[in-house]
Amino acid sequence: MIKVFLNGFSTGFLLQFALGPVFFFVLDTALRRTMSDGFTAVAGVAVGDYFYIFLAACGVGVLLKNTKIHTISAFLGALILVIFGSYTALHALFDPVPSAVVNSVMPDNCSSFISAFALTVSNPLTIVFWTGLFTSKAFEHGYTRNSLAIFGFSAGLATPVFLAAAVLCIEMLKGSVSPAITEDLHVLVGAVLAGYGILRVATFCGKGIGHSTGERQG
Repeated sequence: MIKVFLNGFSTGFLLQFALGPVFFFVLDTALRRTMSDGFTAVAGVAVGDYFYIFLAACGVGVLLKNTKIHTISAFLGALILVIFGSYTALHALFDPVPSAVVNSVMPDNCSSFISAFALTVSNPLTIVFWTGLFTSKAFEHGYTRNSLAIFGFSAGLATPVFLAAAVLCIEMLKGSVSPAITEDLHVLVGAVLAGYGILRVATFCGKGIGHSTGERQG
């Protein structure tokens, strides 16, 4: 079982280097708010990931392989990213937080958790990704249902461990980052989120959503 756990954790950890919108959102939250908000956002991401891992284990990913459902899910996920990212960037540009507030911002753990969770689950095709991963591991290593449960848990655990380490790094460096740079980074994060969503929409329109993949966003 330890071997299965380590296999899952190492697999999940490798996936973290495919940095996506969720990673940048968590860093932005930790930088602009408090370390508590950063960890709360990490918890939101973890809950969202495990939610999809559970659904994948239940076989819901097979349902999303239906072309019409796949198309709708992919488009909605990309649209949410565009809206979320655009709002973030525009809010930072036209309604920036005063420097004094940036330096002494009060924690808002509830909104941090909900925002991170919503962003994580904005791509339902993640279920397809986990379903494919579970299937390949089952055939490759002959994993039983219990082994897959351990694999899924450890693979999902890699995300909060990686993000929590990133939040700690941001907390240590925060004192050397000026409020102006913080606001610029906030705009950049919004642009990255929106740009990622626009790119996904363009890809779906150009190649046909039915041929798109269920990559993770985190």
